[in-house]
Amino acid sequence: MPPKKFKASSECDHHLPNEEEGDKSLLKFAHFFFRSFKGFMGGTSFSPEQRQFTRHFFLRKSAHDAFKILEMELSIIHDALHTKAVAAQRKIGSILRVFSASSILVASLLFFLHDKRWFLKIDVIITYVLIFGAIVLEILSLLMLRSSDWYLIAYKQYNWAKCIAAAIVNKRRWSESVSKFNIISYSLHKNPTVNSKLPGAQQFMGNLSFFRVIQTTTSDSAPKSVRYKIFEELKMKSEKAENVETATKICSQRGDWALMQSCCYRQFKWSLGEIEYRKSLVLWHIATDLCFYSCRSSRDYYDLSEFCKTISDYMLYLLMMKPTMTVPVAGCWLQVFWDTSVEAKRLFHKRSIRDHREACKAILSVDTEFEPVVLKGDASESVLFDACRLAKQLMEKKEPWKLMSKVWIELLGYAAVNCEANVHAQQLSQGEELLTFVWLMMNHLGLGMQFRDEPARTRYKVVVKK
Repeated sequence: MPPKKFKASSECDHHLPNEEEGDKSLLKFAHFFFRSFKGFMGGTSFSPEQRQFTRHFFLRKSAHDAFKILEMELSIIHDALHTKAVAAQRKIGSILRVFSASSILVASLLFFLHDKRWFLKIDVIITYVLIFGAIVLEILSLLMLRSSDWYLIAYKQYNWAKCIAAAIVNKRRWSESVSKFNIISYSLHKNPTVNSKLPGAQQFMGNLSFFRVIQTTTSDSAPKSVRYKIFEELKMKSEKAENVETATKICSQRGDWALMQSCCYRQFKWSLGEIEYRKSLVLWHIATDLCFYSCRSSRDYYDLSEFCKTISDYMLYLLMMKPTMTVPVAGCWLQVFWDTSVEAKRLFHKRSIRDHREACKAILSVDTEFEPVVLKGDASESVLFDACRLAKQLMEKKEPWKLMSKVWIELLGYAAVNCEANVHAQQLSQGEELLTFVWLMMNHLGLGMQFRDEPARTRYKVVVKK
């Protein structure tokens, strides 16, 4: 349960810290936004004035500073929701900590001075080990407390032991890694043949398939270029979203906005707005893979191709391993995944393919002049041949990666803002996800779904501390 102070405040006066340089000031900003907008995690709606305030602040920030503030803010939110950091900074927390440490020291001293001649030697050894363990745990707990953001926030000791304070402020709070899953890599694994009539055969195959999913999942560092690209793209959208109505329209787009901006809406609308999100996600994932391994990118577009590949594989990972974060938008997507995978396995087995690049070439060699329903059957939910058709259309474009990067950012943002706020909050206990970063970023840029149209009832003012 969050502490009592963790209340969602819909209206508040903003006492913004001085905009001094360095990560030290970024921590102050992070705590300020936590206090002012912690209601985001509770699903609270905020007024247009509050939206404009946070939007204008982040529009002035660089991608580096914005991500650093978000990283610190999520770390503070994690501590507030999932640890005792907040309680430990209160007077009662300090009193209890002193009492706990004193009790251990007194117990240690009394046992050390006590006559132990009548005790078994093994009991004495065990007691000393337990006392030593308790002392070590207490010291580690104290060090962790003193190295937390909350200690600097609570006591404002930015000048004590400057090297230690700087280490706390500059520490990395996020692993900066993203997990990936690729449907073509998964489909290249051949499952053993098992008689379905045998008892437990279906359960065995289901467990084996899940094991294959875990085996195929990888984790790589998210380059700064990926994070900065997301921020710059969302920043451009925020600049166009002057009011809540426009912001809501932008957030509701799942690739259509990018197509309209690139004058490609008529050509590609069949792959996004005209089908369900779950299908378009798997469809664009496979098409991105086909283009990545088959389309030669110039140096100018190499980073964009890597960006699209990273986000594409990350979104499929969320579908497979974090379904609670994508259920609101993806719905029952498993049928699409399994049918597509079965279709791919059949093609790869027929041509004895084991290499990823060769697999992509094999898919692209399929004749897409016929409607996909003729190739796959009416009952199948497979999007494999649709992806082939989409990839061929994309490769005909002069700058396909520029369009694809914009589409993937919209697909990512659509999933982020439609994921329940409490799910993002729960996810923090398991580690920070890029999707949660994007969700918080969009809210701070005024692109979230948690802003209301009507103005605030109370007067709103901004006070800058000197």
